[in-house]
Amino acid sequence: MKTLTLIIIIFLIELSRVYFVFGAAKIIKEGKPAREKYFFDLNTKDRFSKVKPVHAYAFMIGNDNYTINSDFDNLAQCYNDVRLLKGIFLYCARMKEKDIYTYRDMTLKKFKSEFDKFVKHIKEDDPDSEKLVIITYSGHGREDGALAFVDGGFLKPQELKDLINTYKNDTVLIIDACYSGNNEGPKEVFKTEKKSAFKSNTLRIYASLAHLTAKEIKYSGAYFKQVKPFYRNVLGIKKISGNGYFTAMIGLFFAEYKLKPGENVSFKDLVSYVTNKGKQYVEYLALKQSHNAQRQFEAGVRLNQQPKVLPIKQKVDYIDVNHKFILIQTPILPTGFEPGISVGTLIPFGRLGGDLRFPILFVNPYLGYELKFIKKNLFLSFSLPFMISSSDNFANRRDVSLMTLAPALGFYYRFFRKKPFNLLIGADGGIAFTFVRASSFGPLKEVSETFKNTYISVTSAANFEVDRDFDLFAQAKFIYIGYADEPLTGISLSVGANYFF
Repeated sequence: MKTLTLIIIIFLIELSRVYFVFGAAKIIKEGKPAREKYFFDLNTKDRFSKVKPVHAYAFMIGNDNYTINSDFDNLAQCYNDVRLLKGIFLYCARMKEKDIYTYRDMTLKKFKSEFDKFVKHIKEDDPDSEKLVIITYSGHGREDGALAFVDGGFLKPQELKDLINTYKNDTVLIIDACYSGNNEGPKEVFKTEKKSAFKSNTLRIYASLAHLTAKEIKYSGAYFKQVKPFYRNVLGIKKISGNGYFTAMIGLFFAEYKLKPGENVSFKDLVSYVTNKGKQYVEYLALKQSHNAQRQFEAGVRLNQQPKVLPIKQKVDYIDVNHKFILIQTPILPTGFEPGISVGTLIPFGRLGGDLRFPILFVNPYLGYELKFIKKNLFLSFSLPFMISSSDNFANRRDVSLMTLAPALGFYYRFFRKKPFNLLIGADGGIAFTFVRASSFGPLKEVSETFKNTYISVTSAANFEVDRDFDLFAQAKFIYIGYADEPLTGISLSVGANYFF
């Protein structure tokens, strides 16, 4: 018996060794499973540095913690939706923080009270109704499209319309909730309820429509987690566990979308992106988890859960200046040109300077071009200073006037910049064309003559930034003109303005 037991043990050991050897050979043959790669080419802060600020108000709600009486389970990511969208409004659309109102876990009564205050504020602050109003809601929703607040109170679709219709501003409504948009979608749950329209300048964006439900995602999966550096580095959101599926896709839009110079991006463009990206995510899930029935089911749900934008057929132009449904507006890419002009006086030195009368007018238009390929803030410049002055020729008691035009080529460098101030230095050189006219006096006839002489100048200036591309400046310029008999040297003191485009 002992011998049989020993034989069986040896047999099992040898069998396990064979299994191990064949298994190892299989692994070596097939290689290690390829590490999954799904990388986004993320935007940086520079991508949004030239975006024009969106002049808008935002009223944002995130309801996570529902009471027992509400008959709704708690949610995990709704206030994260508010955090994400606020970061986008601040750092991508460049809205003012004082115009963004955020709320967490609101009761219906609290919502109505705060929204009433909000409407009063925008009417007082913006009497001409020029600013855009953005309203976002993340939380539970009821089958009839009503918004569910944490105390179990419901804001019916008609009530929402009535609230939005109380002010004139163009409005964008973004709802990430189950059955959002059912009040005006293809399936009406309560058909007997009176239905009226939103005001015509209201754009509605719904995460789901009619019978569909909204989902939440976490950033632990390979598809979404790669966007977190964008949230951290651009939006200042260091930690975020997840978002609503629809809102997460909005985050991807700003992380990945490549803004073009001079391009305006509307909310409609956003929905188009989210729809297409959502389909890609469904395909990703289906391919990655094809063996997992639960994943297939979730993929199917998300395939049907595509966002909707309304109105679809109404005559609302998404890029019409009268309907400001612009999400991002970028100016034309700066070409590097910086035209400017300064006006002041010239203070001459030396003997020739003593003969000149004050004031001596000095006007200097110029054009700079930034040589970024060499060094940022280094400019090639073409200037055309013009000086006009007069003097007394005491020997023969007649007036002498001098008019000088000096086309010059040179460089200047902006070596210090701390808003709203910046400092620059420069130098240029060219030819001074001086027209001299001596008036007639007694037997002396009027004399006119033009001279060509060397022109050199060295410049220093202090700029005050009025707008991002518009500066006012004070400038001091040392000037040398090589007249044959007596060179003219002096300092021009002038003020001016320039514009970078």
